[in-house]
Amino acid sequence: MIGARAVFQDLIPLFVIVVFGLILAPIFFSRERWWKNVVCWAILALWVFLGVAYSTVMVAALRGRHFLQSLNSQSVQSITVGSVIISQDWAKTALIAPLHELHWFASSHGGWATEVQLRFQLTNGDHREFVVAFYPRQRGAVIRGKLGNWLHTPYDCGFSSELPDVLASLGTPLPTGQ
Repeated sequence: MIGARAVFQDLIPLFVIVVFGLILAPIFFSRERWWKNVVCWAILALWVFLGVAYSTVMVAALRGRHFLQSLNSQSVQSITVGSVIISQDWAKTALIAPLHELHWFASSHGGWATEVQLRFQLTNGDHREFVVAFYPRQRGAVIRGKLGNWLHTPYDCGFSSELPDVLASLGTPLPTGQ
């Protein structure tokens, strides 16, 4: 989903976690000696786990989205799309411009074509890696990040309707098949 519907879909788990905590916690924890009840501890542990897992992915998605939307060609040394390195200023500017107009994207399915690595080498020596894939359901590109080096949990950063055309004009079209 793209746009406001995607934001709503991403907020549903937060709503469930909050309602779960607000309704069930007072019921279990109002009992005398609740701390000796294993069920209360299990519910508390589940609630904390779900809250931390959800917030970790959402914070990563917001940080990735902010990074992409605040990029400028002066802070980027080169951009690698698949195996093609883009380092000319005009090409970097052309590629960064659609990233400033990202729409919120929530994936509840696959549906996109083969993913291609999108790597930004920054002038300060850092680098950020994402994957980009053509999204045929609504012509555009899905940009996803990866949470950590050891967890490899993907998160959605956004959707750009213009990015496939820009990449094609730079000679690096996105694959349209799986």
